[in-house]
Amino acid sequence: MYADKRDCSWLFGCLFLLNGVALSGVLYFKPIQARQYHQHKSTYMNHPEDASSMDKRMGFALLRLLLGVNMLGRSIVRLPELQSFAGGMADGFADTFLPHTFVFIYAHVIVFTETVIGVLLILGWKTRWALAAMGLLLASLAFGVILQQNFGTAANIMIYGIAVCLLLFHTRYDHFGVDRGFSWKDS
Repeated sequence: MYADKRDCSWLFGCLFLLNGVALSGVLYFKPIQARQYHQHKSTYMNHPEDASSMDKRMGFALLRLLLGVNMLGRSIVRLPELQSFAGGMADGFADTFLPHTFVFIYAHVIVFTETVIGVLLILGWKTRWALAAMGLLLASLAFGVILQQNFGTAANIMIYGIAVCLLLFHTRYDHFGVDRGFSWKDS
């Protein structure tokens, strides 16, 4: 079952990268001025800079939500089988220098950390700190899979890391969440 997921992990990584590139385009590129002939449809179209700002906020919110759902989803599936997940992870590191007990305990930490990060990102609460924690978690996971010489998974982790960095670079567009009172407006 898990071998099939690992064989396809590069495909999921590529799809995630394409999705991230599409969403990051919202964060980097100003909207085309061709919207002028649609001015009667929306007040945002009267001011292209307002539309651009709204697009960036929506892009940030969507990417933040995607990462939060991903992290929370991973932990939700692992929680019912936490002991077997931790034992399997510890056994997977048997050929590395990391002690079995350390990996077993760290597997528990990973699941609970993913839960907290996922909830924080979905709610948009303490977003900057949740993203920083996710980046550190990803760095530790990358270190582990490199020790296992699983470079395909390490590449997927790098894609998640790029998404985290994009959001950290653009936290000024984080307007829809608990931190900003669920407001699309400037505060």
